[in-house]
Amino acid sequence: MKNIYESGKYIKLNPNYHVEDSKFKANNFIKILKKNKISNDEIKTIVDLGCGSGDIIKFLKKKKFFNTNTKFYGFDINQDAIDLAKDEEAENLIFSNENFFENELNGNTDLIICADVYEHVEDYISFLKKMVHAGKFFLFNIPLDISVRSILNRKQIPQSYKNFGHVHFFNKNITKLMLRHCDFEIIDTIYAKNFLDHLKKDSLKRMIYFLPVMFFDMISEDLSANLFGGYSLVVLAKKK
Repeated sequence: MKNIYESGKYIKLNPNYHVEDSKFKANNFIKILKKNKISNDEIKTIVDLGCGSGDIIKFLKKKKFFNTNTKFYGFDINQDAIDLAKDEEAENLIFSNENFFENELNGNTDLIICADVYEHVEDYISFLKKMVHAGKFFLFNIPLDISVRSILNRKQIPQSYKNFGHVHFFNKNITKLMLRHCDFEIIDTIYAKNFLDHLKKDSLKRMIYFLPVMFFDMISEDLSANLFGGYSLVVLAKKK
């Protein structure tokens, strides 16, 4: 039985593959790398695992944060996504519809990006335990679906399951615990708040609706994320 990605269902529900968030995610990745002084000389190969339409690494390449000879690779099991990504293939920017773990880059990659991916993978523990041996550094973007709000609003998590194919749900503590369980050493974490960034372009009514979130966010990011959700966790890690 084909999953939501291989069947073409995902592209029907999400025809733009969340392109609007790719620049935001890429900038967060650059932010956490700069904060932790990860040298560009250490990053010669980058793999975006579950790259979708490839816009994160397309942006990273255009941003020229990494060396000009850095090679970027995107892997995704969804042929529809790779078809979109390949429209902008270039020198040192290659997209493949194949299993990364069967590719020669497995174990020979300096930086693996895994943005909004493993919450979709049924056996995500095995997936992460394979990944930890595949690269030197790792960047994750993990949606934090579990909050007081999502528990009280019974429709929220089923909607994430139906529309986005999430089969696992996390908060910050669970995320960090499971990554450590899978032998990742967490170097640093920051919150991604793209929903707050989108508010700048939204209606006044919507901004007023989110005033409590913005207020609690100023007091404590952890508290706001646990109460309201809508955040993602950006994680920089390496193998223990």
